[in-house]
Amino acid sequence: MNPCNGVRVWLLVLVITMVAMDKVMRLMAVGLHNLRTLTCMVMALMLVIPISNGNQLHISHNNNR
Repeated sequence: MNPCNGVRVWLLVLVITMVAMDKVMRLMAVGLHNLRTLTCMVMALMLVIPISNGNQLHISHNNNR
């Protein structure tokens, strides 16, 4: 595997996190009128972070061979 793939994964996670935080701040500014959207974003982040960690472990394991 190309080491750049790990960098791309982390950049993707960073961008997703920044977008999600922007959405959260906007929702807080208007009084959290849409709690369902906030809940979905938090759940999506909880899914994305373990996937990216698993990819990092997989990449480092392949590099050790």
